[in-house]
Order: sequence, then structure tokens, then C-alpha cells
Amino acid sequence: MLPSLRAKGRQGVLAELAAHLTNLHSGLDGDEVARLLLEREEQGATTISDGVAVPHCKLESLTELVGCFGRSVAGIDFGAVDGRPTHFFFTLVAPVDSAGTHLKALARISRMFRDAGLADRLLAAGTSEDLCNVLRDADRG
Repeated sequence: MLPSLRAKGRQGVLAELAAHLTNLHSGLDGDEVARLLLEREEQGATTISDGVAVPHCKLESLTELVGCFGRSVAGIDFGAVDGRPTHFFFTLVAPVDSAGTHLKALARISRMFRDAGLADRLLAAGTSEDLCNVLRDADRG
């Protein structure tokens, strides 16, 4: 959970998220993950709606899906179709052979944001724990 992303641009956000994933999962190379995330973004923006992006990639060395969440209260130009800033980043790195798990995670994130008030609650959350609680409640709903 990164409640306050420091980066101001797409490449910086991806590097910051990749570095955080490296701290969570020692088997990851942050530079490689950042490069793969950027390559995926260059194929097409991973923004979905309501200031949400799901940067993702696949990595041969992984055996399970790993991810993290980052928030930018100010918002970042992440190439959203609607031109609005992106505030929430659900980053997923999956094993190469995990299409089902990867797609289920994407669908779950998208489903949570059908709740029109979720973005406001996430922006208002103060701490990492508060963010976790908001996301858990949204996932149950």
C-alpha cells in the first residue's frame, strides 16, 4: 500500500510501484518490472475509469500473482481516455501462464469501482490501514 505516491509522471509512478513490489517480493527485479509495466502501457493505457489504472505485466520467474496499490491524491496524467487524472493504481505482476488468475483480478478491481462513492472514500482515507479497510469493504460489497 502506497498512500502517497511521490512521482508526478507515468514512468516515475511505474518505477515507484515496481520498487515497492520488489520490497514485498524478494524474487522481483524492480528495474525489470518497471520496464515491463512501461512496455505494457505503451501498448495501450491501462486506465479503466474513475481515476483508476491497473498497470500489469507478466513475468516468467513468478509462480503466483503479486500486486500492490498506490494512490496519488493530486492525480497523475496517465493517459486516461477521458483525459482526467488518475489517482488509484492497482499494480499486478503475474506468472506467464496465469491468464485466468490475472483476468479474475482485473475483473474484481473493475467490479469494486462500480460503487460510485469508492473513489471519494479512497481519496479521504488517511493512512495505509484506512485505505486497506476501504478496499476490503468495497471488495465485500
